[in-house]
Amino acid sequence: MGLLDQWNLANDVNFQAKVRMAAINAAIAIVSEERAKGFDEYHNLRARLANTVLGVTQNVQPGGFAVMPTDTDVTVERIALAVATNPSIDAPSS
Repeated sequence: MGLLDQWNLANDVNFQAKVRMAAINAAIAIVSEERAKGFDEYHNLRARLANTVLGVTQNVQPGGFAVMPTDTDVTVERIALAVATNPSIDAPSS
């Protein structure tokens, strides 16, 4: 698929809806995972990305914990661009 085709696919609203649902399902699975010993930093990085996909970022301050909303549409657009560059995708979404 050419670059223009990848761009068009990534900006297709139906494709973005599919990407959004796949990303949300994966994010929920990630934040629900049990932490394995020795992999705390790895889990924290995965959970941070998952929370971004879900629309929250965790900002831990010395005096407490705050949850701040993020721009999930921008996140989904970026993920859709990454998915559209996958060479195994060769047809527009339907």
